[in-house]
Amino acid sequence: MSTSMMTVIKFSLASLVMVLLFLVMLSIENGYSNHFFASFGIYPKQEEYTVLFFNESEKLSSEIISGEKFDFTFGVKNVEGRDMNYRFVVEVLSGSKSTLVDSGSLFVKSNETNYKTIELNKAQYSKGSLVYVILPLHNKSIDFIIN
Repeated sequence: MSTSMMTVIKFSLASLVMVLLFLVMLSIENGYSNHFFASFGIYPKQEEYTVLFFNESEKLSSEIISGEKFDFTFGVKNVEGRDMNYRFVVEVLSGSKSTLVDSGSLFVKSNETNYKTIELNKAQYSKGSLVYVILPLHNKSIDFIIN
């Protein structure tokens, strides 16, 4: 190969590298980098998850006394990257008996939190009963004990 041909190849390779670098910088500037790099496994994808929690959980153990009506609120935070419809089940376990209190769906937009308030008639449940909320399709649950 002649020296002039080698120079042309080096120049062409350098030009190609510069064009690729320019395209990468342009994609970063326009916000396409997350998708571009994630598709090649170079850049980590945003973690997708759901958070299930009791609103004002610190009050649950001190305010629940057997024999009174009581309501509590649970929340679902959606960080799944898309709107979600969460199926929930609320049950009370008293001894070996499980009682369904409520069930349904809770729609939560992406990156938002939605709440559901549940009312219990604690006269139906003995001291030490376990109240639990389950998101069965997401393998999540939370609970508290009736004092």
